[in-house]
Amino acid sequence: MKREDFTVNATNQTNPTYIRYMRVVDVFDNNKTVVAIFGGAWSGKYDVSIRHVKYGLVSSGTELVLDVSSQVNSISRNTLSVYGGTLLTIKGTNYGKVPTDNPV
Repeated sequence: MKREDFTVNATNQTNPTYIRYMRVVDVFDNNKTVVAIFGGAWSGKYDVSIRHVKYGLVSSGTELVLDVSSQVNSISRNTLSVYGGTLLTIKGTNYGKVPTDNPV
């Protein structure tokens, strides 16, 4: 099977009109795996659906849910200057490893 044969969508569980279309980058027929990426989304949980051009909706046997939520566990500075320029360190879960992927 080819990656062009598949489409993958993630639908926000609390706002079903917000849908993220994912790009299928690889398909492994030997272990029935589809690899898809997307450019980000609002925080929350998303129902994932996979469709094949010929066979239709692909069932995984279990519900596919993508959680793109993040959580702030701590902030290094409690007071800031009104003039700006204060360096903050924000620690939490589900942040990217590249600082520019995590705008504040």
